Amino acid sequence: MSLGASELVVKRVTAYSPRVAAGLGRLMPILDEGFSGDPMPRKALEEIIESPSHDQLVAEHRGQIVGSGVMTLILGSGFWRDKPEGQQQNRQGHLEDFVVDPSMRGVRDPGTGKSAADLIWDGMQDFCRDHDAPALVFDSETWRPDAWKFYAKHGAGPLPDTRHFEVPVPDVGANI
Repeated sequence: MSLGASELVVKRVTAYSPRVAAGLGRLMPILDEGFSGDPMPRKALEEIIESPSHDQLVAEHRGQIVGSGVMTLILGSGFWRDKPEGQQQNRQGHLEDFVVDPSMRGVRDPGTGKSAADLIWDGMQDFCRDHDAPALVFDSETWRPDAWKFYAKHGAGPLPDTRHFEVPVPDVGANI
């Protein structure tokens, strides 16, 4: 299924709004049944928005929040371990709470041919490039086969015997 022009967009949230908080809250039970579906607490959302090391990304379809992902820049003195000389960086982009409404799976933007998940993935890689982070890292539960298929489609696979992923980000300094 394709949409009309610009009906599916991904944005970085730059200001709190009750509409965004409600949309994010509605998506969270898809990730974990422990969430009630209530709007995301204002303070929690504002802390992400105001942090220079975080981005809250949302996918919107006709003004409704249909997907999200939170990016965090993490710095560490040990990220360079086991990396070749010249490819040692102390920063990574960490993904958390990546979710797309199941009703949007298979829906494509006509201009790009990409899904909401693809567009959020692009936004996450843009975050990494903007922060000179050559790797995108995240965990995914093994009971999420659709997520693992999506990650494989984007060249990501778990590290051996783990549910931890580390994906090189194109066009960032010396990629790992």
